[in-house]
Amino acid sequence: MDHEARVALVRSFANALVQRFGPAVAAVGIYGSVARGDEGPHSDVDVLVLSYSPLFPPPSSHLVGETVVYVNTYLLADAERELREPVPAFPERLGGWLDILSIYDPHQQIPRLQGLARSVPPDLFRKSAELALLGGRDMLGKLRNCRQRYDEEGLREAAVWLTLYAAWAVASLNRSPFRSDNEIFTAHRRFAAVPRGYEVIRDLRYGRTPREEIYQTAEAFWDNLERFAREQGVPLPRSPW
Repeated sequence: MDHEARVALVRSFANALVQRFGPAVAAVGIYGSVARGDEGPHSDVDVLVLSYSPLFPPPSSHLVGETVVYVNTYLLADAERELREPVPAFPERLGGWLDILSIYDPHQQIPRLQGLARSVPPDLFRKSAELALLGGRDMLGKLRNCRQRYDEEGLREAAVWLTLYAAWAVASLNRSPFRSDNEIFTAHRRFAAVPRGYEVIRDLRYGRTPREEIYQTAEAFWDNLERFAREQGVPLPRSPW
């Protein structure tokens, strides 16, 4: 299925939705690689449906020919809330809203939400960075436990999660979204500032280095990240108790 066929498929789907649910449909769009126009011949189709009604059908998945179609439904108020609530993966969430190909949007709800995505308050990035740092510190603890148990598979998995939390934290500290999944471990090349030694993130995530080397690299990597966060005015949150 080529690009035009994918878009035509979603147009047909949007028409069917409007016929069935009428004014409950706020907007329908495409996000992900199809919206950006850089999908491959076997890419899936990510469909966004915004609804005014809480009774709208839940998200669903379908196989159309050989193409997987994911239909993600949001109550409009929930979509707005998603763009104003801190989460560790906020840069990734934010990027999903920036590249949307509008298919049906009579009241311009998609551009309005994209406006929110382009005007994120600095404190929202800060709080999201804090959450990512906490998640990463948790993964560091798991990594240490796995090292003590000589659990190499668990250690490698913890290192993978550690790098993901680190990427989220550094992106939030730079107030920058990820425009695609492929950017998560390369976007730092365009950031204004990154921790010292941050370029090892790809080796730490994808490398097949020995267990002890992974541990030592992860410890140094995370120490540099926490130091960088403190320098940016975002220390790891500490309990007041």
